[in-house]
Amino acid sequence: MPYMWRIKWKDFHKDDLLITESQGKFLNKQLVLDEATRGEDRFTLNEIAYRYDAIDVVEPTNKREEDDIKLLFGSEAEELKSGPLLDSEGYVIANWYKRDISSQEYEKYYAGHPSYYSLGRTDTGSITIAFRRVEEMNSIRPSHLELCTEEEANRMWKYSTAH
Repeated sequence: MPYMWRIKWKDFHKDDLLITESQGKFLNKQLVLDEATRGEDRFTLNEIAYRYDAIDVVEPTNKREEDDIKLLFGSEAEELKSGPLLDSEGYVIANWYKRDISSQEYEKYYAGHPSYYSLGRTDTGSITIAFRRVEEMNSIRPSHLELCTEEEANRMWKYSTAH
């Protein structure tokens, strides 16, 4: 099971930022490059821009990624100025979303991707897939996504944690 990584900032007044393992490894690769090779002095996480030169260190933590994912149905959300929504216990809120795709698209990409789950076929022959998506402060959900019902979300959560 992957573990969360954190960005520690040079400014000790800034809180550490928890990121996924893949984001942490990517940032560490970028940090060893000089700015001319990298081509940019900024990077974006969750649509928020940060400066590479503000980072002190990017390192792994002992917190599992799954520990930070809870469903919105669990508790009230505490709103922040930016970034992900947190519940009253400080966990990142992620919800199950669904969308319809063609059978061909499903077979070509989604069937082999472990983050997507099939909810079944529709009357038109397309497939409804479900996936978790982090809820962001002041973020507008894309129009092609629909929030899963509580029953669908509970079923997907049980299925995803059983594997």
